[in-house]
Amino acid sequence: MNSDIGITGILALLISSSVLAALVSIGGNHLLAQLQFKRDYFKQVIAKRLNAYQQVDELIGILRGTTYDDSGRVVHMLFLNRIVHDRATLLIAVGVGLGLYLSEEVRGTPFI
Repeated sequence: MNSDIGITGILALLISSSVLAALVSIGGNHLLAQLQFKRDYFKQVIAKRLNAYQQVDELIGILRGTTYDDSGRVVHMLFLNRIVHDRATLLIAVGVGLGLYLSEEVRGTPFI
C-alpha cells in the first residue's frame, strides 16, 4: 500500500482546506454581524423609548405643579408662568412625535 500523495495532492488538500476555512470564516463573520446589528438596533430603540418616557415624566411634573394665584385659588403653575407654559407645550409636541416609542396605555392619555 502506497501512502504517497504527491506534491499535487498536497497542494490540492492545502487549497481546499484554505477555501473551506475562508468560507467558514465568512459565514461566521456574517452571523456575528447580523447579531451585532440586531443588538445595536435594539439599543437605539431602548434609548429612544427612554427619552420618550423622560419627556412624559417631565411633562407630568410640570402638570402636577400647583400654586395659589392672587385670589387665593389653587392654579397650575403652567398657567401663571410663560416659560413653564412654553416648556409644557414643547413637551406635548415632543410626546406626540415620540408616541411611537410609548406604550399604548401612555399614548392613550390626553396631551400625548
